Order: sequence, then structure tokens, then C-alpha cells
Amino acid sequence: MRRNQELIKLNLKLSVRNILSACLCLCLIGCSHNTTTETPVVTTTTTTTPVVEEPTKEVIPDTVLSFVAVGDNLIHGAVYYDAMNSDGTYDFKPMYQYMKPYIENADVSFINQETIIGGKAIGLSHYPLFNSPEELIEGISDTGFDLVNLASNHTLDKGEQAVLNALSFFDEYPNLVTAGANRSFEEQATLRTITRDDLTIGFMAYTAFTNGLYPPSGKEYLVNTIKRDSLIEEVSKARENCDILIVSMHFGTENSHEVNTYQKDYASLLNSLGVDVVIGTHPHVIQPMDLLESDSGHQTLVMYSLGNFLSAQIEVDQILEGMGMWTMRYNHETKELSFEDIAFMPLVDHYDHGYRNFRVYPLKDYTEELASLHTLEFTLEELIHKTKEIMGDKFEIILE
Repeated sequence: MRRNQELIKLNLKLSVRNILSACLCLCLIGCSHNTTTETPVVTTTTTTTPVVEEPTKEVIPDTVLSFVAVGDNLIHGAVYYDAMNSDGTYDFKPMYQYMKPYIENADVSFINQETIIGGKAIGLSHYPLFNSPEELIEGISDTGFDLVNLASNHTLDKGEQAVLNALSFFDEYPNLVTAGANRSFEEQATLRTITRDDLTIGFMAYTAFTNGLYPPSGKEYLVNTIKRDSLIEEVSKARENCDILIVSMHFGTENSHEVNTYQKDYASLLNSLGVDVVIGTHPHVIQPMDLLESDSGHQTLVMYSLGNFLSAQIEVDQILEGMGMWTMRYNHETKELSFEDIAFMPLVDHYDHGYRNFRVYPLKDYTEELASLHTLEFTLEELIHKTKEIMGDKFEIILE
């Protein structure tokens, strides 16, 4: 009986222990279960458009070039006799010394070489059929000139050989660009150019006269003569191949201060073709300057005649001469060209009594003492009055 009771107690203990174990397991299971509801994390992405900085556009400043032009380098016998050295060579440099600062300091400078430079080998000569010594080119170069017109009524004075000689002499001075005379049709068709500050300057030259002389048949290229149709074609083509175009025209009436209809007609034509500067030569006296404007608004500076430069002519009007001066502004954005500071500087072709000591002076630097030494009789006041009367007041006249 007692044994049975002990067994019952033992069973009861085991039952209680089992129940407690079961409860403990349930509590542990309940504690391990996460009943909290988590709030989902929402990530917001903001899309930003990147700022693209445009490259700064480089502003190219305007190019401004200074120009000067003088008239006829008319080398009479008296001039080259005065330039002769004791050894038979020639030195013209002193004759230009008072003009050199103006010529060499300009970006571009022009001279009309009126007489052909055939050289000593074929015989020097003067009026009416000229031939000048080759040393003259050294004087032109040393003075600082850049553009040299060779198309004049005296280009053919000594025939084909003189033209070929002249061009060969100029070949020795690559700083000098010539136009108006040629060795072939191919050379004639080639636009002469110089470059300044990345601008291409085209240079062309024509003459209306050859004094009744003609080149050999088939060699018409020796000198450029004014023929309207071909001039239009050639200038139009040249205009497409340069930034600035300068055309020298040997035209006008000798010893006349009046601009004739022929000059005006061709100046207007060249303006309509887009030429920027027309430099007239031949009359041997000064004529007015003008600034033409075409229907399209293109401007052309025209110097109808600057008179002589170095010569031995014997009239007061012929020794009163001039230098055209101007600047040109090129806008690289618009490709437009404009003129500034257009002026005329009167000059005096001086030579002492007996046709010695030839020099070219600015009138502003000329003195009454020098005038008293000149072969011709005049006063400074006479030259100043005549300059103002002829040139007018459209452009500045530099007298001081």
C-alpha cells in the first residue's frame, strides 16, 4: 500500500515538472517571436541636371593697320646725276632721308615708280624715254616702302628687256612687292599680296597710257593696261582672295588739278567692285582725295593724284606734292573694314640752284631758307594756300 502511495507521489511530481517545462517552452517561444510591424524605409532619389558651362568665346580684337602712299618717282637725268658716286655707282638714299621716318614706320607704304629701272647695262636715259639705274631700288627699299607700282606710261620706254631687267632687280628685294609689269601671262594672272597681322592685302596696278608704245605681239603681259571688261573680271576674282584690296591706277590729265570724267568713272567702278583703296598716279600735280560709298555701303578711299615724289620737273605745281595717310580697322567678328585718321601731308620736292642736292621734305618741316635755295621761286605761304585750295577741307591737311 505504502509502495503504491509513493508511486503516486512520484507520478504527480513528474506531471507537475512536465507541465512547468511546457509552460517554460511556451514562454521562450513567445519571447522569441517579433510581433512589432516594421515601417518600410522609403529612399527618395533627387535627379539634378548637371550645369554645363559654355566655354568663354574668345574675343579677337580689331586689327588696325597704318598706311601711307606717295606719288611719282620720276627719275630725270638731273636726279641720277646728283645721285652718282665717284666710282660710277648711285646712291639715292639721302634724297629720301626726310621722308624715311614716315615711310618705314607705316605698316604698309606705296610708291609709284614712274620710270622703268632697266639698269646701267642697257644705257641710262631721261626724258622722253626713261631708264633708271638699278641702285634706285636699294633707295626705295632702304626708305621702307612695301608696294611699288610699275605700270606707267613709261613702262615700255626701253622695250621688253628693260621690263625683264627691272623685275629681276626687284627679285633681289623680297620685301618689295611690285605690280603692273610681268614676265608671263601666268605671272600677270597672279595676285600680288603682302600679309600684315594675319590679314592678306592684295595689290593690283594698271595704266591707261603707254605713250604709243606697244609690247611685242603675244607679250601683252609686259604691262597691265586698263581694259574695262578684263579689269572687272580680274578685280572681282582678286576681291575673293584678300582681306584688303589696293589698286593703283595710272590715269588722269597731266598737270591738271581737276579730276576728269575718266578718273571718276573708274574710281566709281572700282568702288562697286569692292576695292578698298584706289591710288591714282600720272598727273604730276596733286588732286583731291575722296571717300566713295557704293549702294551696298562699301567705302573706297580714292587718291586721284598725289603728284610727284622725286623728280626734276620745273613748275611750282609739280614740286608741290603729297602723301596720303590713313588707318584701316578690320573687325574679325563682322569681317568689316573701316577707315580712320585719313589725312593729306603736303610735301616739297627740293633741289638747289643748279639741280643739285635733291631732297623730299614734308612742307611742315620746310623753311624759307630752304625755299631761297630752290631752283624755282616760291614762298611757303604760296604752297600752303595752294594746298588748301586744291585739297579742300574734307580731310585733315597736316601742316604742323
